[in-house]
Formats: sequence, C-alpha cells, structure tokens
Amino acid sequence: MRVRFPQQPADRWALAAVVVSVLVGLYVRILEPVVEPVADAATYTKIASAFTLNPVTTTTSDWSVTGLAMRGVTYPLFVAMILTVFGSLSAVAWMQSIVVVPATVALLHLTGRRTFSPGTGALAAWMYALWLPAQIYTSLIMQETWLALLVTLLLFLLSRCITGGGWPWSVATGLLLAVLALSHAAFQFLGIALVVVLALHRWAFDRGRQRQTLVTALALLAVMVPSVLVRQATGLPQAYEGGHGVGSGGGWAFWIGTHADLHFREPSDGWKFGDITEEGEFARVLADVRSGALATDPHLTEIILSKADSEDLAHETLTDGDFYRAGFANLLDHPTAWPEKIAVGMSALTTIPPGISLYRTADSPAAVGAPWTLLAVLTFAAAFVAIVLLTLLRRPRLIMAAPFLLQLVVLLIARPENRYAIPLWTSCMLLAAVAVGYTRSALRHLVSAQRDPLPTVRIGVIVAAVALLATGVGHSAATPEPSGSLPQTRAQAELDRTRLRQIVFGSRDLPVPDVTWVADPSRSLPSSAVAVNSAEVQLRFGLGSTLIEYLPQSPTGCGLIVHGGHGSWQDAGGLQVAEDALDRGCRVIAADMPAAGVNRDQIAELNDGSRLALRQPDGLHGAFWSLDTPWRSSLDLFLAPVIAAVDRMAATTSDPVTVAGLSGGGWTASVAAALDPRIARSLNVSGSTVYVAGQPCPGDYEECLPTLYEEIPMQTIYTLSASGTEREAVQVLHYYDPCCYAGEQGSWAASVQQAVESIGAGGQYRLVVDRTKPGQHAYMDSSRSILDNWLS
Repeated sequence: MRVRFPQQPADRWALAAVVVSVLVGLYVRILEPVVEPVADAATYTKIASAFTLNPVTTTTSDWSVTGLAMRGVTYPLFVAMILTVFGSLSAVAWMQSIVVVPATVALLHLTGRRTFSPGTGALAAWMYALWLPAQIYTSLIMQETWLALLVTLLLFLLSRCITGGGWPWSVATGLLLAVLALSHAAFQFLGIALVVVLALHRWAFDRGRQRQTLVTALALLAVMVPSVLVRQATGLPQAYEGGHGVGSGGGWAFWIGTHADLHFREPSDGWKFGDITEEGEFARVLADVRSGALATDPHLTEIILSKADSEDLAHETLTDGDFYRAGFANLLDHPTAWPEKIAVGMSALTTIPPGISLYRTADSPAAVGAPWTLLAVLTFAAAFVAIVLLTLLRRPRLIMAAPFLLQLVVLLIARPENRYAIPLWTSCMLLAAVAVGYTRSALRHLVSAQRDPLPTVRIGVIVAAVALLATGVGHSAATPEPSGSLPQTRAQAELDRTRLRQIVFGSRDLPVPDVTWVADPSRSLPSSAVAVNSAEVQLRFGLGSTLIEYLPQSPTGCGLIVHGGHGSWQDAGGLQVAEDALDRGCRVIAADMPAAGVNRDQIAELNDGSRLALRQPDGLHGAFWSLDTPWRSSLDLFLAPVIAAVDRMAATTSDPVTVAGLSGGGWTASVAAALDPRIARSLNVSGSTVYVAGQPCPGDYEECLPTLYEEIPMQTIYTLSASGTEREAVQVLHYYDPCCYAGEQGSWAASVQQAVESIGAGGQYRLVVDRTKPGQHAYMDSSRSILDNWLS
C-alpha cells in the first residue's frame, strides 16, 4: 500500500502544522509530567472512576451515573476509557496533548480548505498548533480540550453540508449536535439554533437541499428526545440541572454573573446556594439569610424567603428556574451596566494569566513569554473583521461563523472563565485566517502588477511578529501597578477574602487543622502563668508547627496570640508582650514562623521522595520557593498554624481574639486577620508595607510571592484585616528601624481607611509611625500601649 504525500503546498504546510502540534504536546508533557486534577477535573475523574477498571478515586455507581447525566456524558467516558487502557491520569493528559489537539489542528485545515481556500485552512491549522495555552491546558484534565475537538468536527461537518455534501453528512451533523448537547450545558441549545440557522442559509442560497436540513433536525431529535425521556423515567437530572449533589447547575452559573454591584464577579458566598441537596440544608441557608449571616441579592433573597412556608422544608432546594428568575431580575435592575458585563466577559475570555498559570498558583513550567493576551485580543478582533467581510463579500459562507457567535453569546450571558474560551479558539482562528486571507488579497491589489507582492507580505508578517514580541517584552518589563481596586462593599470584601483563601489554602473555607493540646510541664513558665500546654500542627511535606499555650493565674476571658518573626517569638520584646497579657489575666498562645524559633531545622519530604532541609538562612528565602509547585504555593505553611491557634482561642476565651506579631510575624498577623474574621484585633509591627508585583523584591519568600500580590495586593489585605463589626487593625512602622521598612511610609493608609469605612460595620485601620528609640527592631512602647488598651 502506497502512502500518498500531499501534493498541494498548503496541504504540506498543514501536515507540518500537525507534526508541530505533536512536538509542542511532547514539550508540554515532558515539562509538566505531574497531573493534578483541580476544580471540575476532580469531579470528572471521580465520575470516570465508576466506569473504568482502573479507578483513581472511590465513588458510587449511583452518584457517578447522576454525575454523568448532569455534568456531561462524553468526557468522563473518554477519561474512563484512557484509565482502563493505560491506568493513569497522566495518560489522559498525554492523549489530549499528542492526539486530541493534533487531530483538532488537522480538522481545522480540512474545514478551511473546503470552505474557503487551502491557504486559509493551513493558516488556521498553524495558528492553533502554535497556541501554547491550549496545549498547557491539557494538563488540567478538564473537558474544554475535548470540546474544542468536537466543535472543530462540527465545523468540518457543517462545511461539508454547505458545499454539496449528501444526506449522510447531514445525519452526521445532527448526531454530533446531539453529542455536544449531551457533553456540556453551554451546547444545550446549540443544536436547535444551528438547525434554524442552517434552514435560513439553505432558504437563501441552496433551496434544493432544504430537505437535508430536516434530516439534520431528525437526527438531532432521534438522540435528544430519548435522552430526555430516559432521564424523566429514571429520575436522572437533565443536562446541567443543579440540586443533585454533583455541583451547581446552569441556572446558578448564569446567576453568579448578574451582580452589577460586584462588577459581575462571582459573589464570595454564591457557592453556598448552588447545590442544596442534603436534608435540612435549605433550612440552614434560610436561617442564615434571615439573620444576615449569609447575604445575597434582593431577588434571590425574596425567592428563598418565599419557600419558608414549604410543607417539606427539610427537602426544599433552589432550582435552576429560581436562579434564572433572580439572575434576569438582577440584569433588568441595571440595564446601563450591560456593556460592562459584555466587557467583563470578553476580558475573561481573552485574558491569558501571566505564565499561562491556568488554575495554578505559579507559572506553568512549559510557559513561553509571549504576549498571549494581546494575541488573543487580536485573534478575536480578526474574527469579528472576518464576519463583517463575509457579510459584505461572501454571504454563502457566513454560516461558518454561526457556531462561534452562538457559543460567544451563551458565554457572555453567563459568567465566563478563561478556560471556556478553549472551545471557541478553533472557530475563532478559522475566522481570523479568513480575515488574513482577505487582507493578503487586498495587499496584492495595492502592489503594482509588475511587482511580486509576496516579499512585501512576508516582510509585513515579520515586522508584525517582531512588533508583537517587542510589545510583550515591554509589557513584562514595565512596572505594573497594584492590581484591582480596594473593596468598597461587604460583598466585594468577602469576594476578595474568598480569593485570598483560595490562594493560600486552595479552598474557599478555612482549614480545620487536626490538633491535640497536651500539658507540657517541661517548658519554662513566665512569672504570671500557672500552666503551659503545647500542640503540634501537622503540615504538608511532613512538617509541623509547634504552638505553646500559657494559662494565666487569674483568667479574665481575654486572649492574645503572639507571633514571632524569623527568630524566636520571645525575641525583641515578644516575651514581655506575653507577660503583660498574662498579668491582665489573658490566655496566651505563642507561635513561630516556619523554619524559625521552635520550628527550625525541619526536613521537608518532597513528593518525588527527596528531602529538603529548612534551615537559616535558606528557610527565609530559597527553601520555600523550592516547595512551590505550579498548583500550589507554600503560604499555607505560614497561616494554617495561626488558624489552629484562633480555633483554640475561640473555644477557650470569651473576649475577641487578638493577634500581635513582629517582623514576619507582623505580616502573618495582617494576612491571618484578612483570612479569618474571628480575629477582631491585629497588630502588625514592622512586618510589611506595600509590594508591587513585578518589581524587584529583596525581602523574604512570603513578602515577594507574585501569585499572591498580583491578585490580592497588601492594601487589600490591610482592608480585609480591619473590615467588619468591631474589628481593628493597627500597623506600626519604626522610622529608625535598622531591619525593615524604615523611613517615611504609609502612602496607602488613607485609601485603606476610606475603604474600611466604605465597607461599614465599624471596622478601623490605623497606621502608626514610631520615631522613638533609633536602632531597634522590636516592640516599642507604642505597640505595648495599643495591646494594653485592647486587653484591659
């Protein structure tokens, strides 16, 4: 059997694009060998585990069947098949990188070649082959890569339908539309809409084939009608119907993007309404809404309160219809904000995070420093230009823009994330290639007939590429401003607090450390203490953090957490601060930073089996960078022990929890208070100022982590630490400090205090610049006076 090599130059170029796509996939897989399911990936792998011989997690068949019906059929089954054959999640990523993406590249070429020109197909194929974000996304084991293949296959079948293909192509198109509808909620109505568009197309340009549109519709209904009937008969959810214990539904996904006061960001507590399935869960939500502990928009609040008289309150829930009603009412309340919603949605779809850090806390190891967001914006712009050009010059091919436009409308109505753009990119790049083709044709007409235009075009392409790269380099070299603005409402503050928790702990909720407190008589007692207890907080990598608790002779109900810096908590006046609190009858818990004080000289057990010593001075700087992965930073090692200390204080004292820290402990006090509203008063002594992500940072690991400060600047952390009922945060800086943050500081203080006042509820933020006792990095009299006032 002879293998026919492509004869047309464009076909050979397209074949080269497929090969390059495979090579790019190999590059990503070699640099990202570890696959860790995040976000929805954990749900997909759990569903798939019930349908494979090599499950990666435990699950039940009933839950998985429900999940399959609700979250999409095809991708979990695809994952299950790969697990059965190869036995690992890494194999799923490999399959997506070297099979699914290259197959998508090949289909793009075939589609463009048949519908427009061989050159258009080849260019679209190369654009997607070189689109590194699509390949890096394959590491996440989420279904957008798979959906991109299905959407491109739809484009190919559609091209066959409008270029003389017979009824088998029409049947295949209808069946694929049904498969897409069963794969993801965003495609539930794509089939019906596209059949209508196809009917209009044939009525305008190809009336002789109108019967084939009916064939497409019948093929679609032949799958969808039995699917609906089977779901109804068996009690399974309809596609993306929430309230079944497998995640929030399509109505919820729409509702969370309808809040104009949050600039159409997701409410921080929005997830608490999304999948109410447990017995009595709705009653708890109802009670929290009534008390004000859980706030939402007026329309959903009204719907929740209207269900209070339900005869079966224990099994009541919020349906997709409830969320759609509340969401549309929210949008109708603010019609002037609709352009902002569109802008926010387009920004989400075109923004590629720095380092292509999709769903990670660090840059992807495979990332290449190109201006990806700029390229994304230009590609979308070119696609819209192509739609205009097709409308003016080639209307019979305008239908090829229908899948792109229909998907885009659905995403903009909901609340899109950047990952949702992956299935859009193939149709977007096909249209962009059309725009480039028309531009090339126009340039040919502008150049003299006696002169070969191709060198001019090549030069233009080279100049444009150099300009784009220069723009990217200049953008990365420029000094960025602190991202975002300070929260001005309670909802905005809670949204930022939730995001901070996700960055630090990887969860919306605070951790619940497993801690056992025991008497520890071997430790020396301050003069005002009668007993000492200790606890070991177990952390990742086999590390631990020791907390020491001192009990006062005459308890008064107050409590103080004293946090040390990069030495012992007792240094630089820390012990005196603790003794002052004990004299006032306060329980005291002392904590040190990782690799410092009682936590020094620990050994981290890494995932690859190697060991890393956390010693001074490496424990301050290099070691924690080494512990970071693309999926998670080491910030939880700093903050989880403080949360454990707050848990203890909240359970054993009656007064509000107070935290004081010096140097790195001051930074910890501010961030802990921002994370945990139970900390009513926080004192940050010489612990931090404001760091602008991207600028040189000579400080310690926790002071310089860009993945934190790019999203939640220190100004926002200060605001969160002080905002709330009867909360107060004081930041003390020493003008003559020999260590940290000396000189005139505090340009941020006025804006932080204004934000705290705007949020309301009586919170206070103060900045104190102490000009006494030059040459000391310690608790000054000003700091001790603040604590005396709080604890008295």
